[in-house]
Amino acid sequence: MALRSRLGLGVLACAVLALPVLARAEDWRAARDAQFAAFQTRHDAAELWDGPLAPRLRIVPLGEAVIGAPAGAALLRGNEQAARAVRFAQPFAVAEYPVTVGEFAAFTAETGYRPAEQCWTFEAEEGRIRQDRGWRNPGFVQADNHPVLCVSLDDVRAYIGWISARTGHAYRLLTEVEYEYVNRAGARTDFWWGQEVGANHANCDGCGSLWDNRRTSPVGSFPANPFGLFDTTGDTWVWTSDCYVDPRTQATLPPDPAICEHVIRGGAWHGTPPGSRVFSRFHHTPDTHSATLGFRLARDLPGG
Repeated sequence: MALRSRLGLGVLACAVLALPVLARAEDWRAARDAQFAAFQTRHDAAELWDGPLAPRLRIVPLGEAVIGAPAGAALLRGNEQAARAVRFAQPFAVAEYPVTVGEFAAFTAETGYRPAEQCWTFEAEEGRIRQDRGWRNPGFVQADNHPVLCVSLDDVRAYIGWISARTGHAYRLLTEVEYEYVNRAGARTDFWWGQEVGANHANCDGCGSLWDNRRTSPVGSFPANPFGLFDTTGDTWVWTSDCYVDPRTQATLPPDPAICEHVIRGGAWHGTPPGSRVFSRFHHTPDTHSATLGFRLARDLPGG
């Protein structure tokens, strides 16, 4: 671990068509190897990087915070959690960015894993499940430095198993409480940068960016929050490890994590500012593939 803050005419035709994809994968891997080598010589003490194919991590400052929707907040869905204090005493680290197309492509290339070729996309002013869409083609062009989309919870778990085995460190999804904590990064306002959405702080439908309501933006296109994390708001919703429970209902039994709907957090390029606030939450079934949904990883650290 390093610390821081890939005969017949028909076959020939297929090989020729594959060349640009192979070249891109090789270029991405070479660039990552170079970045990792540079990181090992100079890096912030608050950052971790377990290998060139792994997400780069940021150690989260521990402490106490108030999370949940404040009393009197406007434009609520009604499923927000009530404001309450939480405290984190066990150190953990969070990926600086959502998992990217390049990172996910490295996983599929090495393992042969193939997610389903279907995804809910928003095209021609219509949102629906399309059979010819998937993480390689979510309805718009993406580069390797865009967040990967159209991944189900099973796809995410497969990636986590691979990167954990490859690095020797146990990666995981964040809980929804952890996600709100790292998104707020000490703020008591609706967004980590302030009470109003403003302009060009994030990518959503009404966030004042170049990509609003059109497509994802490259990760790191906006300033990092005070915890050093990028794109915690907007660009893509992310899966969390928690089953969804609506606070307006009276659940008698705890939900089964294997089959329950899971909480998603953060907002996305197609979401509105009210739905992108730090306390906003939504949910999907584990088999959901959506062009507004990706994932971000964390891992626990010794100590506490």
